[in-house]
Amino acid sequence: MNELGPLHVLLRRIGRRRRMLRWLIGLSGMVAAVCVTWLGLFALDWGLQLGGVERAVAIISAAVALGWAGRRFVLPWLLAQETELQLALLLQRREGIDTDLAAALQFEAAESRRWGSPELQATVVRRVASIAPSLPLRDDIPRRLVRRRACVAGLALACAAAVALVFPQHARVFLDRLLLRSASYPTATRIDAVRIAGRPVRLDRSPAEVRCPLGTAVDFRVTVSGRIPQEGWVQLLTVESRQSSRLPLQPEGTTPGEFVASLPPVIGDCDCRIRIGDASAGPIALRLIPPPQVELGFEIREPDYGDGADRPPRWQQGILQLAVPEGAWVKPWLMADRPLRRALLRLGDDVLAFQQAAAPPASVTADRTGSLGNDVRAGQENRAGTPPYFWTLEPLGTVLADVTESVRLEFVVEDRDASPPFRLQAVLRPRPDQPPRILAESRVSLVLPQARPTIFCRASDDRGLLRIDARAERVRADGTAETLHAWTLWNADRRGRRELEERFPLDLSATGAAKGDRLRVYLTVVEQGRGGLPGRSMESTPITLDVTDEHGILAAMAELDRKSADQLREMIDRQLEVGGSP
Repeated sequence: MNELGPLHVLLRRIGRRRRMLRWLIGLSGMVAAVCVTWLGLFALDWGLQLGGVERAVAIISAAVALGWAGRRFVLPWLLAQETELQLALLLQRREGIDTDLAAALQFEAAESRRWGSPELQATVVRRVASIAPSLPLRDDIPRRLVRRRACVAGLALACAAAVALVFPQHARVFLDRLLLRSASYPTATRIDAVRIAGRPVRLDRSPAEVRCPLGTAVDFRVTVSGRIPQEGWVQLLTVESRQSSRLPLQPEGTTPGEFVASLPPVIGDCDCRIRIGDASAGPIALRLIPPPQVELGFEIREPDYGDGADRPPRWQQGILQLAVPEGAWVKPWLMADRPLRRALLRLGDDVLAFQQAAAPPASVTADRTGSLGNDVRAGQENRAGTPPYFWTLEPLGTVLADVTESVRLEFVVEDRDASPPFRLQAVLRPRPDQPPRILAESRVSLVLPQARPTIFCRASDDRGLLRIDARAERVRADGTAETLHAWTLWNADRRGRRELEERFPLDLSATGAAKGDRLRVYLTVVEQGRGGLPGRSMESTPITLDVTDEHGILAAMAELDRKSADQLREMIDRQLEVGGSP
């Protein structure tokens, strides 16, 4: 049916106008809400100088309020939808028309032919078509509501624009602060720089953090420009106990615009804010860092004694006065619980720099423990939960490669957190080489010329035994001695033994001794030499042997038996006297 065409056109025009007015009302409410929220946040942030956490809470609260206002006052206007039938009902109610408009639109549908008389439907449609051109274009939305919403939005927008134009720098800073940056509003007094414990503070970060050494005074230095006040202060708040205190900032007499303060040593972290004039900075997190735990360790390799023995370095840890073998190779190590800025070793006028090692020395074994953790091997964690860091000397100084005299070591360690450098001192003392020791004895004193008496020998040396020699001398009647023969009883193997207890048979046939000769046998022990030098030797006390024949040995045995019988008789007589015999 085309008879209702004018009615359709009228209803579409009414729908467009109502949709446009609804969008105008909704968008006006949105603009007003955004501008009011922006102005409220700006006033709150500017007036209270909110910190980062407070700003985040205020932004979240404003976003929640803005969402509620949009859902309550904006979305219902933007999301409303109206059909032609609803518009027709609205129009006929507004104009006092009977239900012909809605009925005509329904009779226009194809399925309406089954509802009743076609003639009656046609009559209704023709009647509505005849009056459609004379119907007014009414949107039925109160103009007062539209004007009120538009005025509120315009006023809020004008206020926000006025604030942005009158205070452009403040508005720009506020936008940065909405992004949770540490920008500060323009003030008559401007804080240009802040140094705490000698370290510059990044005021563009929120919150700024400064790491200071534990147990030392903390100095504050603030540089300001613009209107310079007479004084300022630092507001301190301890992290654990939440106790607040104020530290006054006094102007430095030599430099205008410089304010200084000194905080006595504290034992806990704290947060601080700086206030000078109408300018402020903060919050600044003051974190106190304890000094690093540093422990000394030494790799010690004994000198080469020329025996070809493999002597791996041994590990010594936690000792500041160390005695090492004379000529030993000593390599110092530092173990720290965290990375260091640098570590130095002073040897007299020489200064050697430590290098951080990727792994601990190979001489560190599983049973070596220290205060840095349960195990100083790589991969084991210390008390702080991280593996220890190892530092060593590369290359090694010539003094430590051959320790022949006392060496005083001074270690200077600097932490990355600008802690004052601290020093460790150690002393290396060479342990003087002791001469070898030997003890030799024989259980017989009478021997035959061809005898092989057993010599009991016990020898030791701190470096290592090289060999044991023997020498036989004939004692003449005038007391002089004549060397008859020399033997080498023992030679060291590659292991370099330091103690030896052995029995050696001594072949006297090589001496050519005869009956009646008196022999003195000397055993000589020779130690391992260092660096290709010959080692020292030590001679035992002489063993006296009287050369005789079988008759002499029998006579000696008979004399021994006689002496034994006399001693036995004497013991019996003594026992009888004790028993009370007459």
